[in-house]
Amino acid sequence: MFKLKNNKGFTLVELIVVIALLGVVLAGSFSILSFGNTVHRMGVDEFEIQASARLTAQHISNVARYASATFTIPESSFKESNLTNGWDYIGIMDGEVVLYKYEEQGGTWDHYKTVVAPASDKVNYEIIFNKVVNDNTEKIIGFTILGFVDDQVIEYDTEGNPKGHITIISQSESLNSLQVVHKGDGSEPATAVAFRTSIRENPILEELKPIAQIALVLDVSGSMAWAMDGTKSGISESEKRITKLKNSANTLINNFDASDYPIYVSLVPFSTDANNPNPFYLVDSHTGTLTSIINNLEALGGTNTGDGIRRAYYNIINNRSNSDFVDRNISDYLIILVDGVSTYGSVISNSNNNFLTSDGNVSSTQVKGSGSTLDETYGTPYVEAIGNMVKADGKMKVHVIGFAKSTDTATETEFRTNLNFIGQKTGAEAVSSGIYYHLAGDEDELDIIFGEIQKEILNDLWYIDGPQLIK
Repeated sequence: MFKLKNNKGFTLVELIVVIALLGVVLAGSFSILSFGNTVHRMGVDEFEIQASARLTAQHISNVARYASATFTIPESSFKESNLTNGWDYIGIMDGEVVLYKYEEQGGTWDHYKTVVAPASDKVNYEIIFNKVVNDNTEKIIGFTILGFVDDQVIEYDTEGNPKGHITIISQSESLNSLQVVHKGDGSEPATAVAFRTSIRENPILEELKPIAQIALVLDVSGSMAWAMDGTKSGISESEKRITKLKNSANTLINNFDASDYPIYVSLVPFSTDANNPNPFYLVDSHTGTLTSIINNLEALGGTNTGDGIRRAYYNIINNRSNSDFVDRNISDYLIILVDGVSTYGSVISNSNNNFLTSDGNVSSTQVKGSGSTLDETYGTPYVEAIGNMVKADGKMKVHVIGFAKSTDTATETEFRTNLNFIGQKTGAEAVSSGIYYHLAGDEDELDIIFGEIQKEILNDLWYIDGPQLIK
């Protein structure tokens, strides 16, 4: 008879305990593995956001650095159907960061798209462009790039704005731009940038540019040979008002020449009359001609301010029909510089003392007035008569500049009153409350004023020429 050996085994209870413990261990192992995969996935997502965000920041910085014109664009206006010819764009569209370049491909000019950061099922991007506080140069673009991962919780700041899982806050200076124009605001922030580089060498794009025509009405009366403070004799050539005016006017012409826009300038010197005014010249091709005219100015005679304004008015009116201006936006500017009060006016004839308001030269018999002191019979009323024509036209922006600084209180008061009269009667915009003129007491101040006017003119052209907003 066979007997079973006394072999020990697992009881049912022991087996159940072992299986339970094994389940706990395996569950922990799978949890660790799952956590590792999650961390890896989150790491990949974060890397993707960082890489795309930094690439976008680099593109924006390059755009700002080399652009000659820069506008920030609100979200509603950044559409493929709303891109303006001649402008490049970078921003968020349909979930991806895109760059549109206006260029020629295969003989066709159009906007061609490059994807900087592709759309992702897991990652969403936002770009917000803003004006930098205390940016006195108005050349800095501030921007924030936010990256969001869909599966991660979004936190908010104290103002209710979402915090990106990756946030890049940066700014870039638009060194070659006159300024950065910000089109976004608090109700609709800017989410794209429109920009371009110099296009002077591109004749196709050049045809799109708006035009400025500027009449410089320059006092060359005898007092322009005096010193700035009114000293009449014993002064060097370099200290004369006329010399300082020439220096500043040449600087202005050279600055206009550096612009990307077509700038036409007519020099209208006046003294006793404004006979034979110079025609308009395109600055970038006639800088030498304009400089030569300026350098040959001479100080002689009285001050017939109204006659200078009259000739400039007709120069502007007549040049609007220039064949080069067809289908172009034209902006007109009238810059009037005087160093004293109006002493003459122009009449129809010796026997007809009604003011001359038509175009053309005048003879000596048509010039009436005191000649050396403020003339309120012919001088100032004639300014008003011609000024009414300028205002009635309604298309000329006027700047009046006084170029003198008398040490005599009465003379200075009379001078400033006369300047304000000219500004008001020609429709000049107020420089400050109740003041319609600029005042330059030396060459440096005139350079500053000319520079401010130049900036205004170029800004006007930028806005006309700028990227269109939502249609």
